[in-house]
Amino acid sequence: MKEEVEMAEVYLQIEKIRFEDKLNYQIIVDDSANHYLLPRFLVQPLMENAVKHGLKATGQITNIILEIKSDSNSIVVNVADTGPQFPQDLNPGYGVKSVYDKLDLLFPGNYEIHFSNEPRKQVSVKIQKRIKNERVV
Repeated sequence: MKEEVEMAEVYLQIEKIRFEDKLNYQIIVDDSANHYLLPRFLVQPLMENAVKHGLKATGQITNIILEIKSDSNSIVVNVADTGPQFPQDLNPGYGVKSVYDKLDLLFPGNYEIHFSNEPRKQVSVKIQKRIKNERVV
């Protein structure tokens, strides 16, 4: 979890330098979620899409929120942005397909991905099988 969040933050810092005042971001991670594993590069393509389809597409000020939380049996990753809404007939590109591929491989039948425009525009990834980050002896 920690590495995924750090990579997302470094990416957003680079984009913030590039786009200056047109990009704002916030990262919120529940302490209870820090003890679990996420597939590598799960968050990165979602962040890239938020920048690409939010900021780059409009040139308007864009706010991005990465939120990761844990409940009794799942991890939820939300990436929200203030860019244009998702189209009705959303056609996932390479980045989103890579997220599906990783989840199909590592958590077959144990995940959900939702694209929503209300109450805010966001992508939600819910992994129903949590894997604790424990040292291997």
